[in-house]
Amino acid sequence: MPRHQLDSEKMNVTSNCENTLATTGDVAAPPRSHTMAPPETVSPYCEAPKTLSLTGMVMGIVGIALGPGGIPFAITALVLGNMGSKNEPGARGFWLTARITGWVGLAFGAIFFALFIVMLVVALNTPSAYQGRYSY
Repeated sequence: MPRHQLDSEKMNVTSNCENTLATTGDVAAPPRSHTMAPPETVSPYCEAPKTLSLTGMVMGIVGIALGPGGIPFAITALVLGNMGSKNEPGARGFWLTARITGWVGLAFGAIFFALFIVMLVVALNTPSAYQGRYSY
């Protein structure tokens, strides 16, 4: 690849990160010229980490998939989704998905447990077909 194309790609990376670098400090950064910045000021990672929100989203999906056994995962998804909404505003899609899947996983777990209790009560209150036929 020719050198002038590499320089223009580096300049595009610098300009894409310009807003992130300018808003990270307390004092506004002066406007940059269109020249290439020194390597120590160009951050290779322009985005903030999304670890909490992404982990919460995965936990929520696992919570839905496991049904009643996924209630602890759903609760974890809710907690991580709430933490992500406060600490990772750039990961809105991930923490919103973590919250939604957490609530859905809790709802599935509650429905499964409610159906289990209803079936248990019905089974215990149903008279047996063999009641009174055998004498001991």
